[in-house]
Amino acid sequence: AAAELELVKAQEHPKDAMKEATRALARVGQLRKDAAALAPREGWTDADPLLRQKHAIRKLVDLLRREHGWWDRYNPEDFGRYADEEQWELVETYITEASRFLDHAREARAEREEAGDADV
Repeated sequence: AAAELELVKAQEHPKDAMKEATRALARVGQLRKDAAALAPREGWTDADPLLRQKHAIRKLVDLLRREHGWWDRYNPEDFGRYADEEQWELVETYITEASRFLDHAREARAEREEAGDADV
């Protein structure tokens, strides 16, 4: 990252510096991905066996929080009249699969509560 920063600083024209900065970010991002791919993965679950699951759930909830209330921001009559087939299919699949997802999650939650693991 330091070497990439030096390349950016060496540019005289702001436009060239911006272009070099963009390239540097891409290179640093690729280095980060490469390092992550080589890193041992066992250590992550050793500290907390549910850490990955908790992280995935947090990401899902963050996504839903950002989109929460979309149904109040859009007119369903307009959508019904003007959505093309691809748009219609996307929303219909989203709702159907989200409902299926929630049904399975409810079952898992009920099983957990029956087993007495409500504090997990």
